[in-house]
Amino acid sequence: MQSAGRTFVWLVFFLLPACAASDVHAPFTAAATSAGDKSNAIQIVAIDRLHQTVPVVSTYCEATKYETDRRAAASAAINRSLKDAASRLAGGLRFEIRSLEGRMRCHADGFAGVKSFCASDAAIAVHVSGRDRLGREISLQSSREATEKVEALSCYTGMAAITKSVDRALQMVLDDVRRRAVDVQGRTD
Repeated sequence: MQSAGRTFVWLVFFLLPACAASDVHAPFTAAATSAGDKSNAIQIVAIDRLHQTVPVVSTYCEATKYETDRRAAASAAINRSLKDAASRLAGGLRFEIRSLEGRMRCHADGFAGVKSFCASDAAIAVHVSGRDRLGREISLQSSREATEKVEALSCYTGMAAITKSVDRALQMVLDDVRRRAVDVQGRTD
């Protein structure tokens, strides 16, 4: 019985992993996210950095290609989170995504792989700038890291860890930028 469980784990994590897993659902168009809305006071720069292939740093699933594309979700989250702060700045807000770094690791464990999991780390760094109503430059930098873990009976099902870690790191950055922007604006009003 133990041998059958090991054979199943071997099949799931060594034969099936040579596939691709992705959270890309539709083509992304930058024009549809910010340029189409003339009332939008947020310019998002380098959003293409949120579309990448995440490297696998473990033996399990190392042949799987994990592609994440969080551009559309990030654009919506940035506009939603910083809309009020941007409307208070002369000329709006410039939100630059400086970097996104991710890595994935998967582990097979338990009888027939029932305790197997994949975990993803994501780190994002941004620079936000604008001018207050008096014309003074406002410049904020923020970076955050997040780790997410999901149960994974196959390499393909581990993709959710990447999506969750990138979204969580971005939300942490947005919370920090929004809090700090309100503090700066409070001092300049």
